[in-house]
Amino acid sequence: MANVDLEALGIDAKRIEDRVVDILVENLSESHDFESRVQNLVLQRIDASIEAIALKHVVPNIQQYIEDFALTQTNRWGDKKGEMTFTEYLVKRANDYLAEKVDYDGKTKAESSSSFFRPKNARVVYLIDQHLHYHIAEAMKRALQTINESIAGGLEATIKDSIKHLQSNLKVAVEVKDRG
Repeated sequence: MANVDLEALGIDAKRIEDRVVDILVENLSESHDFESRVQNLVLQRIDASIEAIALKHVVPNIQQYIEDFALTQTNRWGDKKGEMTFTEYLVKRANDYLAEKVDYDGKTKAESSSSFFRPKNARVVYLIDQHLHYHIAEAMKRALQTINESIAGGLEATIKDSIKHLQSNLKVAVEVKDRG
């Protein structure tokens, strides 16, 4: 039997290969699933690249940038009074907040709905008092619960013992009286 190759039949093997590849690419590109998978892979790669660049170049500088960031202080007319770093500003705001006078409800004059505002203490004193009050109240609740459980258990045992004692001392007698 004689071997017959494609060239003998007048068919170019390279043309057939190109045609098969073109048909496969066309079928794959028409498939929405293929397109979305490729798009997702591309987006994931872009996100990973951006994150790598940010971790390398941006993140290490953020803390230093914030610490060195200078805020310009002005008076109420907008004239410059001086500069302070963000860290100094943050510490000053925290101190001002904690030192601000509050009433017995922990409200400032601006927050109080009463026209008769009487400052009692600094906010830090109010916050510490509330914190201690909460923890003391919780400890007392736990202590009372423990005491109630032990008293209830002791009372129950005592009552059961008393009932057993009474039952053992009871004598039941039946008398029949003549009605006549």
